[in-house]
Amino acid sequence: MFEELQKRLPGLQISRDPADLEKYGQDWSGVLKPAPSIIAFPRTTEEVSKLLRYCFDHEIPVVPSG
Repeated sequence: MFEELQKRLPGLQISRDPADLEKYGQDWSGVLKPAPSIIAFPRTTEEVSKLLRYCFDHEIPVVPSG
């Protein structure tokens, strides 16, 4: 999935770094312990749209944060 996303959205910043996954992939309420596979940092509405379309087409769950 990671490699295919990079090919389809070459400008999109994506991270699998464990520090990023821990920092950005948390539930601020403290109730849940999420375990994200990747963290994406879209910079434009076009990148958001393409990313969400890709995830929808491949049945990949998305949890927005911001």
